[in-house]
Amino acid sequence: MFFLKLTVLYILIYGIMFLSGWGICENVCKGKNAEYKLLLAPIIGIIPLATIPMYFSFLGFKAAISGWITFIVFASISLYYLIKYPASFKKANYHSPYLLLFLILAVSPSFVIILKAGYLTTTLQSYSSPIIYLSEYFSQNSAIDKVNLNFYKPLTNMFVEVSKVTPFVGHLFFIATISSILNILPYKLYLILSGIGGSIIPISVFIACKEGFKLEKKITLLISFLISINISYFFWPMIGHFPFITGIVYLILGFGFIPGMLECKERRDYIFYSLIFAGLMSIYFQLMPYIFGVVILYIFLRKKISFQNLLMTLKNIGIISLITFTITPFVFIFLVRRSLEFTAITSKIPKNVPRFPYMEELFGFGQHFSMRHDGSLKYYLLLLFTIILIWFICAGLYNCLKNRNIIFLSVCGFIFILGAYFSLIDFTYHFYKHSIIGVFMMTSTLVIGGDFLYKKINHKIIKISIVSVLLVFIVLNVRTYIKVALKSSHSIVTKSYIDLENISKIVPGNKRILVNSQNPTEEVWISYFLKGSKIKLRGAIEPWGFWIFSHYSGKPNFNFFYDFKKDKIDYTLSNKSRHKADIVNVDFGEIAYENEDYILSKNIPNPYLLKGWHNPEKNNSSVFRWTQKESFVLFRRPYKNSVLHIKGTVPSVHKKPIEIIIKINDKLIDKFSSDESLDIDKQYPLDQYPLKNNNNELSIILSDTFVPNELWGYNDLRRLGMRIYGINIFPLKNIAKNNI
Repeated sequence: MFFLKLTVLYILIYGIMFLSGWGICENVCKGKNAEYKLLLAPIIGIIPLATIPMYFSFLGFKAAISGWITFIVFASISLYYLIKYPASFKKANYHSPYLLLFLILAVSPSFVIILKAGYLTTTLQSYSSPIIYLSEYFSQNSAIDKVNLNFYKPLTNMFVEVSKVTPFVGHLFFIATISSILNILPYKLYLILSGIGGSIIPISVFIACKEGFKLEKKITLLISFLISINISYFFWPMIGHFPFITGIVYLILGFGFIPGMLECKERRDYIFYSLIFAGLMSIYFQLMPYIFGVVILYIFLRKKISFQNLLMTLKNIGIISLITFTITPFVFIFLVRRSLEFTAITSKIPKNVPRFPYMEELFGFGQHFSMRHDGSLKYYLLLLFTIILIWFICAGLYNCLKNRNIIFLSVCGFIFILGAYFSLIDFTYHFYKHSIIGVFMMTSTLVIGGDFLYKKINHKIIKISIVSVLLVFIVLNVRTYIKVALKSSHSIVTKSYIDLENISKIVPGNKRILVNSQNPTEEVWISYFLKGSKIKLRGAIEPWGFWIFSHYSGKPNFNFFYDFKKDKIDYTLSNKSRHKADIVNVDFGEIAYENEDYILSKNIPNPYLLKGWHNPEKNNSSVFRWTQKESFVLFRRPYKNSVLHIKGTVPSVHKKPIEIIIKINDKLIDKFSSDESLDIDKQYPLDQYPLKNNNNELSIILSDTFVPNELWGYNDLRRLGMRIYGINIFPLKNIAKNNI
């Protein structure tokens, strides 16, 4: 039954997009572009739903109203044309039934995740949570509504700080509009919309290859198929990156329509091309430089570069830019005002991605960052196969050079230049996203090369070998698709998260809740479902806790974090599983609320791990936590004759012995060096130290730390100090039998 309901929901959203766009396509898709209007209708339909509510928002209207109005207007126009000119729809060219299959293949990963869950939900990502919350905010508020920063309401910081960028992009208003039309909260729709955004990439690939690159239909269909099952494109929607993956739709279309854009003369064509670029600007404006770069290369690579030709080109660029600006003025205003500031911030994050992707990953043979040089036969076979595929790519480039496919060469050239630049400056963050775009051209070139070699070489065995290589390539991609998209499990927003909304009914509004989480993704989602309560955060800022950063600073706003010296806490929300096996034996005290995964206890658990700790790990059968440079534990005064027991290990990777300092309430109780012993096993009788009844702070301070990624290239960006296997307080008489 849920399968049927979910299917209907997907179809409804496609229908909303189609009805929003068909009327526009009937008016602007004329001439040579007319044959694509059926395929383009849902893509074009996103644009009014993303841009027009943005206008209304700056006039004080919420998207729940403006989105409905926008949809009714454009759906009415479409219905008018469908009723009055039914023949136009019936005769519309759908090109190939295979395109529907490719769409289904591309959308299935998100569908399968939700189907397995059994209810509407999304994947557990910190990247998607700000988008979801801000979409929900704009559905009920306008961009000019004032929001007061509340340090007990972390989501207010998300709006006040992040929204200084995000109100200027249309994906928020598109999500808010769809949410309002269907009366379904954004977090329940976000994964669906991400999947739908990814599913229309094969359609955009087909149009770009056929119209822009002038490739044969069979080659175009094969490229579209390979793109639909390539992990670079189906994985991003699975993890909820709607803006980026949908932006790629318009970017690929933009590549294909560049020749037509520079040579068009009709008013309707100007509007048509402007809509494509307005879609790109409103959904993911960061990709617009690709269009500019390719246009410049294309102008200089064309055969005819006359003054008249150049004048016409500049005229068309000017007209289309002006119309695009009219459609999305707020994005342009933002870029003019803050582009340098925005660039400066993004340039500070080159190490957010641990390394450059391998070619095998980009070809679709495995999940990104999962492939390692392990010395196995399988690895070397994949490496050999990759080299063969590179020869196919070279053959494809040769064929394009021979046939003077200028637009294809321009796209390839700019992608290569930009990729080389990111590689030279070691900018892995941008290179990783850049490589996702490059996969489209790499796949296209590979297929072109295979076709060229097959037609050029008459030897039967070689022909069979070429076909075999392409079949193996397809099989390897299908294997990855089945393994990752259909069979693997994914972290989702569980019912335990959703049920946390009940806490606001249990806990009085004036009571304060401490979110006891060190996982930034968990932290932001708990904050979302506890938005009706006053909360303080533990402070999960590594490595992706960017959502609580101060405006463009890259530094966390510590006012949202728990300070035991000044913040009174009435309740603590903790993840049960993380406390079943940990380095401290936690006493939760009185339980106020409990579900499958979370426990709400009165006051603060004893002892309580403050900041400076990484999540629990296992070494054989022993549980441990890595420290950071400074790590803290909060504990209540124990019974008399109690002993503090600390057990840990200093890894030998440190270049020199490190100094370890132990403090209680800022008073030094021990100081020693790791050269004395790599294994630490210390006992401290607590009666000899002045203790408070509550909130005693234990500090472990190290003189040095290390980052695994910097030493060995692992996909681990954490800054690590030493392993701690246990911090416990025992009565003196029990210390012998309770040794860890």
